[in-house]
Amino acid sequence: MNSLRVLVVDDHPLQLKRMERQLGALSVRSIDCVASGADALKHLESHSCDLLFCDLNMPGMDGVELLSQLAQRDYSGHIVLMSAMEESIISSVRWMCLALGLKVVGAIDKPCSDKEVRQLVQSCTYHCVEPERKAESIVINDEEFLFALASGQVINHYQPKFNFSSRLLVGVEALARWIHPKHGVIYPNVFLPIVERCGLQNELFSTVLSNVIKDIKADKLPCSTAINVTHNELEQANFSHQFLEKCQHHSVSPSMITLELTETEVYRDSTNLYRNLARLRLNSVGLAIDDFGTGYSSLSKLSQLPFTEIKIDRSFIQMFRTNAKHSHIVACICELAKRMGMSLVAEGVEDETTWFSLKSLGVDVCQGYFTGRPMDIDALHRTFL
Repeated sequence: MNSLRVLVVDDHPLQLKRMERQLGALSVRSIDCVASGADALKHLESHSCDLLFCDLNMPGMDGVELLSQLAQRDYSGHIVLMSAMEESIISSVRWMCLALGLKVVGAIDKPCSDKEVRQLVQSCTYHCVEPERKAESIVINDEEFLFALASGQVINHYQPKFNFSSRLLVGVEALARWIHPKHGVIYPNVFLPIVERCGLQNELFSTVLSNVIKDIKADKLPCSTAINVTHNELEQANFSHQFLEKCQHHSVSPSMITLELTETEVYRDSTNLYRNLARLRLNSVGLAIDDFGTGYSSLSKLSQLPFTEIKIDRSFIQMFRTNAKHSHIVACICELAKRMGMSLVAEGVEDETTWFSLKSLGVDVCQGYFTGRPMDIDALHRTFL
């Protein structure tokens, strides 16, 4: 039996019955149906919900108001938007949810098909297997994290990347995890505020890089490994020198590593940024633009900087099959990458249909729950290498 607890909110009784039948066929843990936003809020006061199917056009409290109320009440489950309204309205609501911190996993037209419901339940199940613990549920202080960095409690998990054509593993992304002696695995949503508050970006990057080098030296990472880096680090005059010196000291080829910058940071002008990126590329370090399409991008800057890879932001990937605008954007990014000779990675691929759709567009590399969740080095080596 699927462990999800599902709530359907729709003012149309036939739609409620249809959804109840569709979800029942998937053997989810519990299915509750209500006919209004007010009833949904009342239900959630005493019941947990992992996945909420929300109609947008309802009398009284419409779906937009319901979603706003859910955000105020810190609803932490996943949401599917349902509507027969025009696509631009659904897109606006989805971005509103993103701004409010709500987790929308899909948007579908009514009436919903069995296939769409099954895929969305499957996608939500992937998300719920490894929920990141909320920052407010764990009480830690700055000194604890400083000790964690110094004592080796911060390790790497790796999410695999697969080539769309060959289905072979072609790389991984290194993701920091704090193995706390009391709380177990702590995710970045908890400790990154400490990193930012205490200015520990350099120390965290150095720790992740050291872990990568150690795993490469142990012959557990025979493929390219991506590491996230911030603009602040690349503004340091000696960043590339220290990075290359560390690789040379451990006899690790710099070409084994790709550095990922988010698009919003890439396009801030800095002399040291240009100098560091040029030196890194001269030494065959891969350079990727992460979250592409979400920042204040400049195509002229894209042509000026020596990047080798574009990573399409997951928000476009998760919506492009149901949103024509996002589909066109993804297709344009694919064409841009091909014309510029850059590798193209799709983040957030969570089902087979999305996989084949992206493959047909010519995307090079897949990264997402469909092909592999983040895991420690031993699990990665045991499973894929």
